Amino acid sequence: MQKIKHIQVIYYIVAFLSLVIIFSNCVTTKNVDNEELGHYYKYKFGYRVDGNLIKKSTLENHLFELTITPNYSVLNFSILNKTNQPFSIIWDSVRLTENSIKTKVFLWGANFNERIQPLESAIVYPSKVYHNGIIPMDLVVRDSTNKDHWKIHPMYPDYDEYSVANSDAIMSLLGQNLLQLHFVIAIKEKIQVFEINIVPIEIEHVTQSPLNTK
Repeated sequence: MQKIKHIQVIYYIVAFLSLVIIFSNCVTTKNVDNEELGHYYKYKFGYRVDGNLIKKSTLENHLFELTITPNYSVLNFSILNKTNQPFSIIWDSVRLTENSIKTKVFLWGANFNERIQPLESAIVYPSKVYHNGIIPMDLVVRDSTNKDHWKIHPMYPDYDEYSVANSDAIMSLLGQNLLQLHFVIAIKEKIQVFEINIVPIEIEHVTQSPLNTK
């Protein structure tokens, strides 16, 4: 009889300790969630060319001044022609590599239904600036809920989903070659190719998604 009572006492102690552990975990999880609310990330970018890190938004050489501003699902793009000759951007030869996947690009505002058609080259005249937006073609997919609509997946994350592992992965992008642009122009009937790495030089924690800001 005493042995049974002894077993019951042990059972109650174990049950009590289990409840304490469960309660502690709940409290800890709640505190962590409160601390991690608003884990969004805003990026500032530079370039790496020929192994040299350029911590500026504009990349300059003897032909052009190029500014690329990634905005999660599109690369906002502007280029100034510094020469005394027009040159063409050979869009159909331009490639963007993201997460080791090289893809053709699509231009912002074009009809996604025609995304497999050859892209027309863009002529940039001397002292003029050309603006556009670049979208990696492989990130454009049909909306699964509406086949008449398209979705553009982001090229890099803005949110860590309350995960420390995701947060660490995002912060590890700092200083890395996140995107690689294979940029092709033709000037005086000569093709010139530029390999441009786009690099996060700052990653800032913000309280709301940069995708929702105007």
